[in-house]
Amino acid sequence: MDLALIKEKQIKITVKKRYAKPYIQKIKNIVWNQFEAVCEFESESFDFDEEVNITLFFLCTEKQYDHLLEIIRSRFQNSIHMEVI
Repeated sequence: MDLALIKEKQIKITVKKRYAKPYIQKIKNIVWNQFEAVCEFESESFDFDEEVNITLFFLCTEKQYDHLLEIIRSRFQNSIHMEVI
């Protein structure tokens, strides 16, 4: 793999507060298992919010990014709102 093709990528998701940690963990596992990459996250919500906004940060190629989006859409379907950045 050519390192010049690796880019900084982000995905923003909105999920129910109770399920934020499981969703984060599942997506981090997908990123690691599929691409051997580490995924960091940042919550942009407050404790009293019913839904939380989370941004996931990782490094990958465009092809990997597109594949990751397909995986997330197929596995989680309508349970999360995802904003592609």
